[in-house]
Amino acid sequence: LIIFFSVFLLTSCSRVSIVNNSKRPVTFNSRQGHSDKVDILINKNFYLWGRLPKEHFIDVGQILKDKGQKSASSLIVKKENYIGSYFWPLVTFGFYIPKYYRIKYDARY
Repeated sequence: LIIFFSVFLLTSCSRVSIVNNSKRPVTFNSRQGHSDKVDILINKNFYLWGRLPKEHFIDVGQILKDKGQKSASSLIVKKENYIGSYFWPLVTFGFYIPKYYRIKYDARY
């Protein structure tokens, strides 16, 4: 029972997927006409040692749509850690785990 409990606490199944569920073009390469620099910080929260929800999605196409942009190029996605990334899991014993992702790209309107 102790081994099961230890394995349960030390493993997590959390995952964040970067998707484009729209017809707006998104590329990792640089493209002409994409002159506006965009920098967005996105917070995704996990609970119960990262077990809930099993997967979060960051929809780049939806971000473009919300900002009124036609397409994106030079896409960069980075996971970032802040003091809360370490503080909250420690204080809540893993019941709450915030994760932060920085999305950078060049946009065309």
